[in-house]
Amino acid sequence: MRKEEYYQDLEEGKFDHTIIGGEEGLNLVTFNNDAFATNVLYDDILREIARELSEICCFYRIDYAQAPTLTQDLGIKKIPIILFYQGGKCVDHLKGIYPKSYIIDHIYALI
Repeated sequence: MRKEEYYQDLEEGKFDHTIIGGEEGLNLVTFNNDAFATNVLYDDILREIARELSEICCFYRIDYAQAPTLTQDLGIKKIPIILFYQGGKCVDHLKGIYPKSYIIDHIYALI
C-alpha cells in the first residue's frame, strides 16, 4: 500500500469538505512541519500508525506553515498536534509528542 492511501496530505482549502463534511468515522488530523527534525521523526511514527490502523481510522497531515488561516481558525499555536474528528466535530486532541503505543491506545478509546 502506498503512503498516499493511508496517510494523506491535506490542503487547507479541502479541510472543511474532507473532515467537517466527510465520513462519519474517526479522522485523525495532524498538523506538522518538516522544518523541524523532531516533527519529521514524529511524522514517521504517525505513518506507521496510519499503515497499521487504516482500516479503522482515516489519517491526514496538514503542513502547519502552508495552512495559516486554518491553524488560526482552529486556535493552533504549537506543533505537533493531533486532532481527532468524528461526524465533523473535533472530539479530542493530543498536543506534543507521544509514544506510538499511547496514540494507538488513544485511537482505540475513541472508536
